[in-house]
Amino acid sequence: MHQRYLAAIGSAVFIAFAANSYAACVSISPNPNPAGHTVNNVAANGCSDDYQNNGTLNNAGTIATDTLGNDGTLNNSGQIKYNALSNNGVLNNSGALPGSSFSNTGVTNNAGIINSNSVQNTGTLLNAGAIIGTGNVNQNGGTLVNNGLIVENKVNVNGGALQGNGIVVAPVIVNGGTINAGDMGAGTGTLTIDGKLSFNSGVLLTEISGTSAGSFDLLKVTDKASFLGGVLEFSFLDGYLPDVGDSWLFLTADGGVSGWEGLTREFLGVPSNYLFDVQAANGGLVLSVAAVPEPETYAMMIAGLGFLTFVVRRKKSASFQGFAA
Repeated sequence: MHQRYLAAIGSAVFIAFAANSYAACVSISPNPNPAGHTVNNVAANGCSDDYQNNGTLNNAGTIATDTLGNDGTLNNSGQIKYNALSNNGVLNNSGALPGSSFSNTGVTNNAGIINSNSVQNTGTLLNAGAIIGTGNVNQNGGTLVNNGLIVENKVNVNGGALQGNGIVVAPVIVNGGTINAGDMGAGTGTLTIDGKLSFNSGVLLTEISGTSAGSFDLLKVTDKASFLGGVLEFSFLDGYLPDVGDSWLFLTADGGVSGWEGLTREFLGVPSNYLFDVQAANGGLVLSVAAVPEPETYAMMIAGLGFLTFVVRRKKSASFQGFAA
């Protein structure tokens, strides 16, 4: 774990690693919590071997459980300790969730701490707080929006999308799915990977709405960025059409960039006869506009198509008259 991030998460880590034993244990009931029913826990020593929430569980105290399944709504502002937590509903966390295995197939809004050595996501995981541990984050589907901090051993992007304006302190391995700085389709931004980026397949999406700072996505890598395959996709937003000479530094890598030359390139939101160029420069990769079709070119193309249509019709008409004669 990088030392410069310890101060930012130190107090939260202390909470997450608090003692896991109690002099007494107050059982959380009912268990399972039925749909339509609300349980409010404020006890400092609530517990259950296995707990299933199908309704609403509001925790402002402490809960210790082996497994916790949430198919309803779980609001945590306290601490929930678990061996395995599976969220299939809605989980709103502003407290601490220390445990071994965290799985999300529903919607998780994290403004606190998820301390887990295994994070599996196929749903929507919105992280404005911190996800920390010594294991792996596996982004297998859905969306992981990181506007906070992720500190883990490794982040595997196997499907879905990893996006946001936060910091990932871990090597990132992409074997499918999409990486996008900022909020996909909703705005540009900067995503920082404090570690290596290994891109084997998938899409690196860069959204662009102008040439000024903050108007295009930037992926910052503090180590090496290596590409074995994948797609460089550029999406021009809100009808923005660039001019010749416009350029965008969309990827920086302090350790250098390799393997990008053979990647497929796709351009969205601009006419197909725009010509773009990607080059290694300024410590990363730069996209630039090489040629823009002039308005006169469009007019000539339209006129040419009109003339060809006229000629074809005349030939068809002449052939028909000759046959009739």
